[in-house]
Amino acid sequence: MSKPFVILLLVMNLAACGPDPKPSVKEETPEAPKTEAEAKKEDGDSIRKKTGETFTVDLESNPTTGYGWALDGKEDATVVRKVSDEFVGTPHPPGVVGVGGTEQWKFQAEKKGKTTLHFIYRRPWEKGIDPIRERTINVSVE
Repeated sequence: MSKPFVILLLVMNLAACGPDPKPSVKEETPEAPKTEAEAKKEDGDSIRKKTGETFTVDLESNPTTGYGWALDGKEDATVVRKVSDEFVGTPHPPGVVGVGGTEQWKFQAEKKGKTTLHFIYRRPWEKGIDPIRERTINVSVE
């Protein structure tokens, strides 16, 4: 066999081993992007408790950014009472800074009724600026 013919066969063999020109891809219909208002509001959660029971609301947070969760103060404190709120950091290697975690808000059902807990995620020193996230939870005490 001639040298050019052998080289041609080798090149054709290598080309045949290449990737499939039309790989099988499962196409999914992309979800419509959320508007800014939809992205920052997380509504719709409902909690039902009996008088005297406690419950916890977990909210992702990163206080190293200056942001934190706060109640807007419009909830009916006679129906539910805030027991505590604390930040629990995500486990991380020593020396890593800027790691977020979860704010855990604990409440107690005080008396029968309904109220709404409206949480806002903002920097407390920034007055007159809309929160970057909101979370609304409807509470029913039986």
